[in-house]
Amino acid sequence: MYSRAGMFDDADHAIALSIFATDNAIRIVAELNDFCEQAAGQSVAACSWLFLSVGATFVVQLSDQRTVVVKAHGEHQGFETLQSCAAVQRRLHEGGFPCPAVLTSPVLRGKTIWSMQSHVEHNMPENTRSEAIRTVCANGLADFLHLMRKIGASARFDSWLPAPGILWNRPHNVLFDFTAVTDDTEIIDAIARDAKELIEKSAYQQIIGHADWSCQNMSFKDGVLVCVYDWDSLRFGTEE
Repeated sequence: MYSRAGMFDDADHAIALSIFATDNAIRIVAELNDFCEQAAGQSVAACSWLFLSVGATFVVQLSDQRTVVVKAHGEHQGFETLQSCAAVQRRLHEGGFPCPAVLTSPVLRGKTIWSMQSHVEHNMPENTRSEAIRTVCANGLADFLHLMRKIGASARFDSWLPAPGILWNRPHNVLFDFTAVTDDTEIIDAIARDAKELIEKSAYQQIIGHADWSCQNMSFKDGVLVCVYDWDSLRFGTEE
């Protein structure tokens, strides 16, 4: 659901309700402005991008002409978890890893968790499947995991693997219903059970990893990885 103007279909409204406890665009804009005034001391001059998914991502121009990224999540996403994600992102950035700087750690306002980070322009290569780009992505992942081992796993993170007796974790957002059953979903559930059984028997090391390491969450310049996004996707699990 991409929109430069704002919410435009029923799916957007449903996701907005899960994040902001309202789908009233005027109220959401007011909350966004209030947060920016609190976090940056500046009001919102313009919003050039809105992306609704697990949470809401705004690209915002502040009244002092700075461009920043504001993220909003529903409180069900877990305040402590998002704080832990921001703490790791800050340490990665300070360690020289290519990721946005955390400008404001997550804060709970009403039923919504808000945060702010620096804006890094998103540039995608024409061919994300080229050997050169795949090598860059793999090297970036190796660098990230090396730094994560130094940071350690003391912070609180959700597990990538569902708890014993549970097949699926919380769905991506309110648009998905993992309890619905059809012939097709039974096949998917069977595959998931087999995969979960293999992972549970795994002897691989437990680490903090990025659960959505893909080119859509990366920016490149002249074949070099210059930024990795979506640090709310940090999860705890086995290396494989």
